[in-house]
Parts: sequence; C-alpha cells; structure tokens
Amino acid sequence: MLKFNIMKQKMFSTKGLLYIIPILLLFTLSYNIKEINLASIGTVDPEYTHIISSVNLANGQYEILSIENPASSLYLFSAVVVKATHLLTNHSITLTDDFLLHSEKYILAVRISLLILTIISILFLGLIVYKYTGNWYLSVLLQLVPFTSIEFLNSSAYVCAENFLIIVMIWYTILLVILSKELISEYKAVVYFAIIAALGIATKLTFLPLLFLPLILFSKNKYRIYYLILTGVLAMLIAFPVVMQYHRFYDWIKGIALHTGQYGKGESKIIDVNMFFINLKSIMINKIFFSITYLLLLITVLIHTFIKEKKDKNFILLLTIAIVFTIQIVLTSKHFAFRYLIPSMMLTTFVIYELGIVYKSYLKSINLKIIKIASILFIIIFGLIGLNLHNNKNKEHTASRMSTYSFIKENIAGKPMLVIPNYFGASAIEYSLYFSAIWTGKYRDIYYERLNKLYPNTYFYIPWDNKYYKWNSSTSLMDILKKYEFIYVYGALDATDANEEDFNKEIKNKFSFFNSNGDKTIEINEMFKSKYDVVYKLTINQNKLLNFFHYETIKCDMETVASDSNYFETNSNYKFSNDNNIRSSSAAFSGKYSQYLDKTHPWGSKVKINNVKSGNNYEVTLWKKSTDKNCLLVATLEDANEFYITSNTICQVKNGWEQVKLTFEANDKLVGKELLIYIWYNGESSAFVDDFQITIGSIP
Repeated sequence: MLKFNIMKQKMFSTKGLLYIIPILLLFTLSYNIKEINLASIGTVDPEYTHIISSVNLANGQYEILSIENPASSLYLFSAVVVKATHLLTNHSITLTDDFLLHSEKYILAVRISLLILTIISILFLGLIVYKYTGNWYLSVLLQLVPFTSIEFLNSSAYVCAENFLIIVMIWYTILLVILSKELISEYKAVVYFAIIAALGIATKLTFLPLLFLPLILFSKNKYRIYYLILTGVLAMLIAFPVVMQYHRFYDWIKGIALHTGQYGKGESKIIDVNMFFINLKSIMINKIFFSITYLLLLITVLIHTFIKEKKDKNFILLLTIAIVFTIQIVLTSKHFAFRYLIPSMMLTTFVIYELGIVYKSYLKSINLKIIKIASILFIIIFGLIGLNLHNNKNKEHTASRMSTYSFIKENIAGKPMLVIPNYFGASAIEYSLYFSAIWTGKYRDIYYERLNKLYPNTYFYIPWDNKYYKWNSSTSLMDILKKYEFIYVYGALDATDANEEDFNKEIKNKFSFFNSNGDKTIEINEMFKSKYDVVYKLTINQNKLLNFFHYETIKCDMETVASDSNYFETNSNYKFSNDNNIRSSSAAFSGKYSQYLDKTHPWGSKVKINNVKSGNNYEVTLWKKSTDKNCLLVATLEDANEFYITSNTICQVKNGWEQVKLTFEANDKLVGKELLIYIWYNGESSAFVDDFQITIGSIP
C-alpha cells in the first residue's frame, strides 16, 4: 500500500511538471503581445490582411482576395472569433462598421484566442505523450519546442498563418509520437492525421513536405491510400475560398515555381544559384538550434546507412525526417524567409530525443539526469534571451509610433488629415484600414464606401506610387488643399530608403513649394515630432492658393461635330474624338446631344495633351447619367505602366445627372510626353455622358 502511494505521489508530481512549460509560455506570449502593441503601428501586413479576410468570411463574403498562403484554416477560425467578438461587444452596428471603427479590438481578440489555443495545445501535447509513453522527459522536451526559435515565439503573438501552423504542428507531433511508438490503432491514426494534414495544407503550403511523413509509419498501402484521399477531400473543404478561385491559385503557384524572387517575382528561371547559397548560409548561421539538429540527423542517417545491419523502423523514420528537412531547406533557400522553415523546426525536439535513443549506449558513463535537466534549462534560457533581444531592438520604434498614435487620437480625430504612410505601418490607423481594404478584392467598393462615410476628411499620399487618394478615389494635392482652411499632415518618416530627416524635408518641401513665389500661401507649423513620425498643421490662404496657378479650361459639349466627323468642335485647339459616331439626342445634360456608351461601345471621347509641364495641375470633369458606377475618367501615357490613373468619384448631382471628377498633377514621368485623357464605360448596362471638361492649372 505504501509503495502504491509513493508511485501515485511520484506520478502526480511528474504530471505537475507538464503544467510548468504551458504556464511559462502563457506569460511569455502575453508579454510579447503587450510589447508589440497595436498591429497598425508595426506591420499592417499580414495582420490587417488576415483580419479583414476573416471579417469577409464572417459576413458571408467567401471570394476573398488573400488566398496565397492559403491561410484558409486561420480565416475560418478568426471568422468565428470575429463574429463572437461583434456579438459580445457592439452588435448594435454592422460588423463591417464596427471593424472599421475598432479594428484593433478584433485583432487583439484573435491574438488572444490563438494564444489560448496554443497554450491548450502545448498542455495537451505534454499530457497525451506522457499518458501514452510514461516518459516525462520526452513530454517536457516536446513542450519546449516554441523556445527553440525566436520565429515561434514571435509568430505566436501575431495574427498570421504561421501562428496557426504552429498549433497544427503541435497536434501533428502528438500523432507522430504515438503512431511511431505504435500506441494507437492505424484506423484512428489515418483519420486524425488526415484532419491535421488537411488543416496544415490549408494553412500554409510549406506544410506539404510533412504530408508524406505518416506514409512510412502506416503498415499497409490501404491505410496510406485512405489517408491521402481523406486529406485531399478535407483540405479542399477547409480551403474552399481557394477552390472557388483555383485559376488564380494555380497562376500564383506557377509564378513562384518559375521565378527566383518571392511571391512570383524576380527573374524568370527556377533558381538563382548564387542567391540560393547565400540564403542557405543565412539559415545555417541564424537558425543555429535547427541547423545543429539537422546536421546531427544527417550525420546519423549517413553513418547508419553504411552499417550492414537490418534497418529498424526508427532508422526509417529518421531517414524520412532528414529528407523532409532537406526538401524544406532547399525550398526556403529558393524563396527565402525563415518562417518557411517552421514545419520542420517544430520537429527539432522530437528529433533530438530520437537521436538520444540512437546514441544512448554511448552515454552510459554520463549522468543522464543532469543532461536532461541541463537541456531543458538551456532551451528555455535560449528562447527567452532571443525574444528579449528581438523585442529590445523594436522598443524604440514602437515607443515612437505609440506616442504619435496617442497625439493623433487626442488632437486630430475627425479633422482633415493627409496621411503619408510607411508600407508596413503608421501611427494613423486610417492607413491600416486603407491598406487592408485593398485586400478585400471584389468587396473593395463596399469597404471604401463605408470608409468615406466614417472618415470623410482623410486623404493619402502614397510615396511609392507618387499619387494622392481620398480612400480609393484618385485626387491631387491642389484639390485637397483648396477644400480646407487648415489640414493636418502626418508623415511616417521611415517610409523610404532615405533616412528620417531627409524624408521629413521631402514632405515639408511639398508644401513650401506653394510659398516659392514669396507669398505665404501655406503656413506650416510642426505640431509633433519623434524619430519616426512627424505631424504638421497647414493653414491655407485660399485666395493666394487659387491665384498660384494660371488656369486654362477646354470643354467638349458634344453639340457640334467638325467637318471631318472624327472630332467635336470645342473652344480650343485641342481635339476631342468622335469615334464610332456614338453621339445621341436621347438625353443631354446641356444642349441637345450627349454620347451613349454601353458594352458594345465602351469608349467615349478622348483628347491628347502634349504640352505637359512639371507642376501642372489637371482637373477633369464629366456629367454622366447611368444606373451604375462604372463610368470612369482615365488619364494615361502610351505606356500605362509609367502612368495610369482612373476615377469614378461623384462630386455633385444635378437633375438626375452625376458629375465625375478626376484630378492629378504632372509628375516627372509625364513631363514632355503625350498624355491621353478619355471616357470609359466598363459596366454591364449603359451610360449617357456630356460636357467633358479639362482645366489645366500651370505655374505662371
């Protein structure tokens, strides 16, 4: 009886060990989430891309744009969290509006939900493995895998496909252990592995090499066939947004396979040998824990390959894992990012244990208990030090962004603001919404329409496009400035390769330009400044601003056709085309005639502008009558890749007609080239268009 009580007490104390790592991980990841703070100030890609895709699914909008990862498992999970968060916190308004007003609330909810799922999975990993094997060291060692790489600890704090893949790999490891030790029936293993493998494939394509590892563990071909078929069916069900757009997905896969750069970019060849070896070296140097494990595994497999004895199941397993690791390293070296190695890195502690069994006979003279304890402590310290160094590197940037975010929220909310962002993030949350709405695909107009209503005085200058926008509508700096007596300008100073102060000068010079004639047209006051952000308040003298340019207006009212019938007569020397003789007397905004456009005749009048000068300001307007929003004004160069801009922005409505406006400025790409401005109807119905007008503002 006493012996039984001692054994029971020992088992209880051993089981208690299995709760320590999950608790430590809980505190570690909670601290990490607190350190990275708002998603918008750090990197809007991928968190905002993923969260808005989840909002789409929660709204029943299944044809989402972001399917490359494919991240479908993450989106389905996050959609449930998003829906629940909306119902519990603010169901009085629509989910879309609540997300656009409180996006960080939803990101935090999904972050915390993923954290909880990770901790539960790690706990079950220890408990299940211990239940089946009775081996406390193996159980704890497997629980420690998140501490073996900063990639795990960092990814587990974000809403990203890698975070969900880590959770999938935890359960994959559980199944791998109990099946390799023959502790579960193969019928059950087939079903469990198929579910986990389907989730893995639907989360990240980097999981694919792991798909084949269970095949060597099954004893019969029928199990292997059942597993592959069931995995394929489940993967297609989970990744249904991909299946619905399989043509796009196929093109993306083909692009990354046949190009050297990430995301299907780079040279049109399968591999860049020089870059491959640079990436391989980076993996070996930076992922030291994984690299050592891989090299030991490789050496062990090679040695035992040449030993003339029967190869046991353990050797076959290690050989297969070595092949999987090699495939993943090769693929990652082709398209480089450390996160692509996560599926293989998640098996490092399992491999270390299996290697320990191989070399156990050589370690008899060593105190194994000390080695076990030392290895556990080493992994924990290794992970915590790496995470601390990583967070310290980003602390200054986060502090700068948060102070600016607070200033904007307290002083500028609701006021006119021009945002000049950094691609990855900005202190103005409006940019995160602008960026994420781009990733809503066919639902983009729904989001931008709501954003225009919720944030009506917000504008963007996108440095890498050199274009101004009012949400999705193209505009110009002049068009923005003449609407307000004052406007705030926020600049994320790390937006370009230039240093912060150089970019700050570029921003300031955009507005100082209007004072270059000696008059103080715009008063520029610096309201806030930190290392990575700046906020200016512009006070605008509207009279001086309007007198800054000399204006020339050219107009085509569709009333009189020139003698050769190819052009309309106008008030200038500019020629407005009359192609296909589409003039109509059925409706007109002014006079008797307009042009009638439909699917058969989508192109309205066009005009060529030759005398394009630097700094010229163009305002193009058109009156249209239609049942949809598909009548656009277009300005482009012959090479549309150099310059192409469109607008269907309605600026006023009169007598059932709507005025469409397009404004832009002549940048360096336009100077000295032939600019083409035309009308385009790309809808399924029809439109009448009239009074096509262009106002050119040039500097006297």
